[in-house]
Amino acid sequence: MHHGINPEYIDKNFGGAFVFWDKLFGTFQQEKESIDIIYGTKNLVRTENVLLANNRPFLKMLKIPIKKMRKIKISYYLPDMIIGLGGLLLFVMLLYYIHQENHWNVDNKIFFFCLVFIGTIANGGLSEGKYWGIYIWLLNSLILGPIFVINQHIQDPFLIAISGVLIFHSLYVLYKSLLV
Repeated sequence: MHHGINPEYIDKNFGGAFVFWDKLFGTFQQEKESIDIIYGTKNLVRTENVLLANNRPFLKMLKIPIKKMRKIKISYYLPDMIIGLGGLLLFVMLLYYIHQENHWNVDNKIFFFCLVFIGTIANGGLSEGKYWGIYIWLLNSLILGPIFVINQHIQDPFLIAISGVLIFHSLYVLYKSLLV
């Protein structure tokens, strides 16, 4: 009920699964069966840019000017499942990076970290329907990723499989974006 906008539920239950924080700081609110929860937010943020939406209060506090946020104009649409799969693949790559970190030289670490970082930015662009998201996603997944695997003589079947799934994912993204 953290996102309940009833007066009883405003600014309550921040801890999610870690309810002990709310009990510690006095922000815990037991759900009241007599009150139907109305979900929403007090101040609607008109953007899907997670970075901007989450840091807006800090920007205001620091008196950093914020462009007026407006509803995002979507240039194309990709199914949420495809965007979510892209995020999942990036997360698997991050876990792989953590697993391999002690076995790779500095160049491999930097290149692979950049692949995950750039992919994350591109996936954000995909979720907002921006064409630059497609271009960066395709560059990262169809060109830079395979260059890494080939140049570093990677023979780990797991990384090769993830790279293959990323290539198929990217081809699907390209296909869906061309249908617009």
